[in-house]
Amino acid sequence: MHPVNKDDRALACEWDKIAIYRDKQIKNGLDLSFSSVLLPCILDLSKNSDFSNVLDAGCGTGYLTYEISKKAKKVVGVDFSEENILIAKKKCSLSNTEFVNTSIENYAKSCIHNYFSLCIANMTLMNVTSLDGVIKAISKLLKPNADFIFTITHPCYWPLYWNYFNKDWFDYKEEISIEAPFKITLDSDSKYVTTHFHRPLEMYIKTLLKYHFILKDLVEPIPAYTDQVNLQYKKTWKYPRFIGIKVTLIK
Repeated sequence: MHPVNKDDRALACEWDKIAIYRDKQIKNGLDLSFSSVLLPCILDLSKNSDFSNVLDAGCGTGYLTYEISKKAKKVVGVDFSEENILIAKKKCSLSNTEFVNTSIENYAKSCIHNYFSLCIANMTLMNVTSLDGVIKAISKLLKPNADFIFTITHPCYWPLYWNYFNKDWFDYKEEISIEAPFKITLDSDSKYVTTHFHRPLEMYIKTLLKYHFILKDLVEPIPAYTDQVNLQYKKTWKYPRFIGIKVTLIK
């Protein structure tokens, strides 16, 4: 694990390489964080949102898009990984879903502005090179008073969880791109690496305010004990690993 300097094309290539492997992880129920923490968090935060036209920003291989499509009239999944989009199209070919292989910024240039009633971004904002550019693009795509709901790695606790908080190169107040092995609790043998961006929490909040979003809710989800999530797994969560945030666009 170490700091790196990569552009969007390099990041897309990382996700192209891991796409099939990642899809199998979720399909086989190995990603407990997705199924038992992040997905429930997003569904809860969005329960009172307008699902007329939904943007899934950074849709990956389409699992969240499919869940959203159960409530939405229309869902568009956007991802800069070509392999992710190919898998998503095969998995979720419903009449109310559409997938586009591009960045959020480029999509905002080609799509009608003030179009979407809701944007959801699951674990996307810490995987983009320009936080400012992506949030600016989302603000253009959303209708006035539309919700933007997203999850990210917890800026305070993720560095502790991955044991780089005390590294000489780490500074909480700075934006740092970090290359690390892609591992999850039930599958720690992955040989793939991905890059994420550490950003202090105030950077997220200030950027949202800059583009006229107001904070409606913030949660630090942890897994609840269920048949799927055993008690031993829940005990490993000494602190939250993720944050879920709901904001509303005021134009």
